[in-house]
Amino acid sequence: MTERAGHLDTFRFAPSEESLRMMQGLKRALPGVQKKFPEVKGFGFFGSRVLGTDRPESDLDTIVFFNSNDAPPDPKPHPMSLLKRPRSDRLKELGEAMKEKLASWNLENSTVVAVDISPEMTQAYLTAFIEAIDNNELSENPSADRPHLATAFAAFLLSRFHIAAGDEVYSNRKFVLDYLERQPKGERYFKALMNHLAYTERVRHPQDGRPRLPKTIAEARKYFFVKE
Repeated sequence: MTERAGHLDTFRFAPSEESLRMMQGLKRALPGVQKKFPEVKGFGFFGSRVLGTDRPESDLDTIVFFNSNDAPPDPKPHPMSLLKRPRSDRLKELGEAMKEKLASWNLENSTVVAVDISPEMTQAYLTAFIEAIDNNELSENPSADRPHLATAFAAFLLSRFHIAAGDEVYSNRKFVLDYLERQPKGERYFKALMNHLAYTERVRHPQDGRPRLPKTIAEARKYFFVKE
């Protein structure tokens, strides 16, 4: 794996110069955010600013990747909770801090999504995704007839393959690929994952000339970890 520390993997997109400056600005703000919220591991981006379909008034839709193992534990954990989660009020505080940062750039209406990339949650997303594919609860080939992701876990699993900055995000991508490679039908699951990623990024917002997504796990190890 080629180290991607601090990079924004924009090579398969064509964001405008203005959009790229916004993403790079938030990337530069990451160390400051981590001082207050050490559980934050990186940022991801999605929507029109990534896909090159933005307008001057478009916001910057942002993913905050965090590792719940590094968050302060909930002083009153739910008795049914199987995984240690960051306190909901801390997530709210993090969301407000992100909204404030974006508002300083006149992007106060941006969507901010928090995604837990701890090994436990990543494993849970992967298990649920595989079971949904095996049980035909999730289409392997999304189309106009079956256009959307049926469940949140699939969207959360895809999120780490969007444009992103942060070492641990790329380590988490490797975690996903390693896990799929160990499965007897790993290539099938990987193909389904890429089909959903392609539908999310291309069919809804078609754009000519972008590199195709990898077809195999071996290709993905180069595709998702090469420098810009």
